Amino acid sequence: MKNSYLIQITLILVFCFSSLHAQTIVSEKLYVDSMLMSNKLDTYEKDDLRKKWSIFSAEYSQINIPMNKLTGEIDFMDKIRIDSLDKKTIFQRCEQWMIMNYFQIFYSNLEAGKLMGTASATVSHKSEKISFGEKSYFPVSTTAEFTIILTIKDNRLKYEIVDIKHNIDTEGEPTSTLKSFLPLISHNRSYWYLYLSFVEELQKKLMIDSKRSLVGYIEGFKTDYDF
Repeated sequence: MKNSYLIQITLILVFCFSSLHAQTIVSEKLYVDSMLMSNKLDTYEKDDLRKKWSIFSAEYSQINIPMNKLTGEIDFMDKIRIDSLDKKTIFQRCEQWMIMNYFQIFYSNLEAGKLMGTASATVSHKSEKISFGEKSYFPVSTTAEFTIILTIKDNRLKYEIVDIKHNIDTEGEPTSTLKSFLPLISHNRSYWYLYLSFVEELQKKLMIDSKRSLVGYIEGFKTDYDF
């Protein structure tokens, strides 16, 4: 089984480029170079890092993970235009959608055009096992908690997922942020595929499926009242 579809992660989003950069093979190499030039590693550890880099650069050369350079977190954000509906209607439909999808709304202000809520999601993804040079894959589930921020201005909607916590490295409640994944090469090789597969499936769940559901509900306003 090939893992190129995970290796070549492309998060299909529209981003605010002024505040974003990407975690790429170049970013990972900068980390490696800084560690090799530092006094933090002994000779054995440096040799081990060089070996890891040789494997990582060959298998994950196409990674491209959007980052918010202000927070250092993996960034999930999109801007959506909702034609033919006004701010009040979009706001009301967003609030209804959040309630129907079990968000705990902690801020709701029509004048400010802002809704905020928290929720959790279980993500099914895969982990990689390497035994005697052979790779195998098995399914795993990871729970993520997150905050959604919806900002409405005229007929435009900004969709943001922030403060994502996960339990991929722990048992029980989500406690770690996505920032803990990076740089990838700083972790044991057995975690590289696991982390990337989680990021990809989380992006699909929150930034494709969930966003499509929200937009569909907003745009369904007219048919809801066509009776």
